[in-house]
Amino acid sequence: MKIGFDVQYKPHDAVYATLRLSDSFRFLGYDTTLFSSKAPNHIYGCNWDNLVVTPNDMPYDKWLKGLSHVVWPVPPSKDVVQRVGKSIVTIALAPWDCLPGYIKGSLKFCAHVVTPCLENSAIVRKESNIRDVSTIEWDSSIPMTRKDIGDTDASRPKVLIPLHSSQGLRCDLESLFNLISGVQDRCPQADITISYSARGSPWEVKRALAKYVKSNRNIKSVIDETTCTSSLLLYGHSDIVLWPAEIEGFGLVGIESIYMGTPVVAYDIPPMSNIITNGVNGMLVSCDSGGSKGGVMYAEPNPSEFITVAANAINERILDLNKNTKVGRRSVRSMFYSQWKKIIEG
Repeated sequence: MKIGFDVQYKPHDAVYATLRLSDSFRFLGYDTTLFSSKAPNHIYGCNWDNLVVTPNDMPYDKWLKGLSHVVWPVPPSKDVVQRVGKSIVTIALAPWDCLPGYIKGSLKFCAHVVTPCLENSAIVRKESNIRDVSTIEWDSSIPMTRKDIGDTDASRPKVLIPLHSSQGLRCDLESLFNLISGVQDRCPQADITISYSARGSPWEVKRALAKYVKSNRNIKSVIDETTCTSSLLLYGHSDIVLWPAEIEGFGLVGIESIYMGTPVVAYDIPPMSNIITNGVNGMLVSCDSGGSKGGVMYAEPNPSEFITVAANAINERILDLNKNTKVGRRSVRSMFYSQWKKIIEG
């Protein structure tokens, strides 16, 4: 069984997620191959030339032959789906807010869309002609941490706000800056860092970030080139992550932060509420659901409540949240990704 990952559409996001997933598939015993028509935009912490097939090495149609599954980290075009023409095709990690142009009939050949959220599965299934929608079961009650209590300095807590999506944090930047300033006012002892990708972020996001950080000397910014390891290290060396996304598809920010033992503050909507157990591995902020967009639920932002909950987590709960039982990284990864076996093997 050979699984191919088509990463030629949006490399700065797709390759990062795909290399992580491909590594897990190999750990589970699958043969994997990646195809990209573009040169890498980042340093991925791997030997790109040995891992990725390009048109110079092999035409796309030839690459498709012999694959049992094709994984698209982002939705491909209708023409590509028809070109593949396989009855067993998996779309994984798709940003559902980008799906409206695809789900209205164009993905009839595809066998699976994958999400860790039952609510979003139901919405995608209802609003599209996709033949099957699979839900990855994520046990948010399992406390996952690599930290000892002595690793957290409550007098100078490290707060991370990751902007790792090409769309930013999936929320309005001005509102985000107001939220950060509110947290800073309530938690003057906090060491706040914004991380983002210099190449993957839209130019207006980078410009706004540079202007904001320049005017707020106590807030740092870190350029994260979305390597296989750098994001995880950022999560792992933080004490808490603030994730005020108003719309999410797969929720990698929360999953990878908790995977590295760092609790998360996020809105109480799926998939955030599927990933975080309030008071155990993070804090959930109450908000109203604004319905669905493109096959995913979204939150009506509640910034004042988010600031209150985040400040409480930083000032009073951060030590408790970091006391959770240790779980080995290999066992966490296999627990989560082994469920792909059920999807791949039917």
